Amino acid sequence: MSAANVLRETERGSGTALSLGLIAVVAFVGLMLSSLGVAQQAKWQVQTAADMAAIAGASALRQGYDCTEIARKTATQNKADITGECVIGTYGQVTVTVSRQLPAALGGRQIKTSARAGPRY
Repeated sequence: MSAANVLRETERGSGTALSLGLIAVVAFVGLMLSSLGVAQQAKWQVQTAADMAAIAGASALRQGYDCTEIARKTATQNKADITGECVIGTYGQVTVTVSRQLPAALGGRQIKTSARAGPRY
């Protein structure tokens, strides 16, 4: 048997192993990127819920209603929770802090954000 044939026999199947390794790396990177995308989308949804709750709270305050109750209902309808009370500023500005829990598959972390609405002086 020649040296070239021996070399060919010892490397038989190495392309399959290399291909499987490459497929695993690509699948892992794809999974990580999709997880980041889901987390970013959840952050945007929480920010939108905070914005809407702050606007609803400021509108309720202007009409003489309890801003915390209205903001809490608005946040709940947007699948978020208000952490604490509405903070009413000097000129009737309302600041709301909203949070949401990420799914356990994404670490179960808490996303928090706040928004402010009302007149600007």
